[in-house]
Amino acid sequence: NAHVQAVLFAFHRETDRRCRGLSVTHRRELVKMSDGGQVALDWAVVDDSCAQRHDAPIVLMIPGIVGKQSNPYLVNLTKNVHVKSGGVWRTAVKSWRGIDCAIPESHPRPECWDMRAVLDTVELAEHIRRANPKAPIYVMGFSVGGNIAVAAAAHPRGKVVFKAGAAISAPFDLEKAMGFLEKDQWFPYSFVNTRGIVDEYLLTGSREILANEVGSATFQMLDSLLRLRNLIIHPFVRRPYGSTWHENVTCRFTGHETPTHYYTSVVDLVKRAVAEVQIPFLCMLSDDDSVTPSHTFEHIVGHTAKAVSPSIVVVRTARGGHCGWFRGPWATSWVGDAVYGFLNACRSAEAEEDT
Repeated sequence: NAHVQAVLFAFHRETDRRCRGLSVTHRRELVKMSDGGQVALDWAVVDDSCAQRHDAPIVLMIPGIVGKQSNPYLVNLTKNVHVKSGGVWRTAVKSWRGIDCAIPESHPRPECWDMRAVLDTVELAEHIRRANPKAPIYVMGFSVGGNIAVAAAAHPRGKVVFKAGAAISAPFDLEKAMGFLEKDQWFPYSFVNTRGIVDEYLLTGSREILANEVGSATFQMLDSLLRLRNLIIHPFVRRPYGSTWHENVTCRFTGHETPTHYYTSVVDLVKRAVAEVQIPFLCMLSDDDSVTPSHTFEHIVGHTAKAVSPSIVVVRTARGGHCGWFRGPWATSWVGDAVYGFLNACRSAEAEEDT
């Protein structure tokens, strides 16, 4: 069931016997961006092992829309990469602005999941490259993070710093996805994600800073919209939770008049990126995705897509849900195998070309 897959993606701890017993902590860097904002770079430390080869590959992971380094799916992938590489490869998680990383008062711009997020990703990769000049860097993202990963890989500076990439349940059309989630989908994904954004801004202390820019009444209105009663009746009464956030917060910083204009700009960004990617890039998509179903990506990387780079490999399955692909009685995910297998193949191919 696609909804079960999505829930497992968000909450399920990896049961793969190869990963059992491994502990994952993170070492945090706060990195200042060129516009004055900041994002966190959380380096994974598996079983307290700190010794690393200076040329060991690095996977920069971009989470889903409210994701952060402690989420099970990121920890699961970290363990998978660690085990499959024999403890050689390194992983790090990029935060979103305001989500698990406070917004600085000197530059109170929230996360907008737009070109600024793409630049944040590229600048973070360049920061990693300066400290690890001989290490190949790979980028991969989940859901909305996958859209950003594709766009970062296609960016002129991204083409230089990244060697390969992967997107899980991405790329997709944000406008079509929001329309589906807010009008057609009975499961309250839109409510949960929007509530998660608001709560994260409170946890990081960014809500008060942002309220100075958008007004405290905005958050009072959002709290009223996102009350428990609306969650309970969502299967019968749908509301534009995410679009309300974007109208009252995101658009004030991106300059768009309406959420629709904002969505269109993001879709255009993703479409251009899909056509311009020049590094090997894996896109994993499922037709039964309950968050971004096939009609949200068919025209971008599917059979009706007009311009897809030959560097993109599309893996499209009938089942898998949203970022799931869990299988078997113990619910182990195929994502770790597929992502590491692809990136490692790119690494091997590059080594053969060098020789």
